[in-house]
Amino acid sequence: MENRRPPRPAPYDGRVTAWRMLTAVRGNMLETFTTRLFAADHLRRLFGTFYVHFIMTADAIRYIFRDGSQSFTRHSAFLRMGHRIRGDGILSSEGPNWTRQRRILSPAFGRTLFATHHPRGNAVNQELCRAIQTHVRSGQPVVDIWPLSRRWSMTQVTKLVFSDDADADRDALLQLTKGATDILYGDTASIVGLPAAIPTPVRIKGSQLRRQFDAISRRLLEKRQNAGERQDDVLDYMLHQRDKVTETKLSEQEVLNNIITFFLAGIDTSALSLTYALFCVALSEDVQSRILDEVETVIGNKPDPDFDDYEAMTYTKAVVDEGLRFYPAVPLHVRMATASGDTPFGPVHKGDAVCVPSWVTHFREDLWDEPETFKPERFLVPGAGGPGQAGYMPFGLGPHRCLGHVFAKRMLSLAVAAMVRSFRFDVREDFTLRLKATPVLQPIDGVRLRFAER
Repeated sequence: MENRRPPRPAPYDGRVTAWRMLTAVRGNMLETFTTRLFAADHLRRLFGTFYVHFIMTADAIRYIFRDGSQSFTRHSAFLRMGHRIRGDGILSSEGPNWTRQRRILSPAFGRTLFATHHPRGNAVNQELCRAIQTHVRSGQPVVDIWPLSRRWSMTQVTKLVFSDDADADRDALLQLTKGATDILYGDTASIVGLPAAIPTPVRIKGSQLRRQFDAISRRLLEKRQNAGERQDDVLDYMLHQRDKVTETKLSEQEVLNNIITFFLAGIDTSALSLTYALFCVALSEDVQSRILDEVETVIGNKPDPDFDDYEAMTYTKAVVDEGLRFYPAVPLHVRMATASGDTPFGPVHKGDAVCVPSWVTHFREDLWDEPETFKPERFLVPGAGGPGQAGYMPFGLGPHRCLGHVFAKRMLSLAVAAMVRSFRFDVREDFTLRLKATPVLQPIDGVRLRFAER
């Protein structure tokens, strides 16, 4: 097994028109990331009646997502997309409604929930290892890790939200989430500005899927309420947590909106992040050996890591961070200017779209040392190209940063540790990673790794 550099598609070397930008949303958004985009600090393109700004410098990114975040909101097209599926959950609302929901939900993603979920998370990691073990022992050592990662992520999210109550519904929830995700990304009518209230075939299908999803969620919700017992999971927080400012709780409809939001926002992003982390590890024998040495030192002969073992797995966490840098699940972040004015990157007009392509900023030479090299060590030195840097945003940045980002990194790191502890794995020479962004960064042909038991 040799050490190879994770591959990245070459930038698009053509002209990007407004029509190409529109069609790329349904096809492959990577085709809008041009050679010029990688070389520039700021590009501006006219898109119909407004401008689209592409921002690549650290100061400008900090302004958009932190210092001047009050002047930028989620884009109206995003809020319209899939509204019939998501409703007004935390991912598809803005203003006071978003602020209140964020205050209520934030305490859920803390140490108490992580500690309660930890043994369940270990069990899910072992389930993933057994699935690969079955392939290996049946003489099929080459495995597409992407669908297995999706099932792993689905199980993690299901248990995080519902504890063990939804085990029997896992397959149904996975299929509904897959269907809803396809509908969400295929809602072209919202991108061109068609009001959310106007039905289209895609939106009608989305409403049908939402009703089916809600039927399962309502049954589980009623079961929890009838049992009268508290559990340390996300559903419990949503049912009982009060907003400290308004003294209100989430309504039943808001609970349902946020249940499907967590599934839609968390499953594919986590599954893709694990898929690409394992792909990067598979390319380097040195990285794999260092993870194994760390895991054996920290965990020893215990069957699973203890809750506090995660903090000592510094190199494994750095590998996950570097995998997120190479292949961010969300390669483009879009905001909309709420008012006209001057910014660090020049004037903007109300309604302009402001885009930060993390697919580009994660590889800028002014932000990263040797950006094309897979180097987890960069995340072991505070301030040396690490997560505090504005150019690094696999989970977004600022007030709207992903609510579950700490949990996601813990979940990913423990899964990588479990896999390296159980298997040696590499990438066959004849496999080529092909990617598309629709808008999440997906493998076109899967990610096929070759496994052998340790």
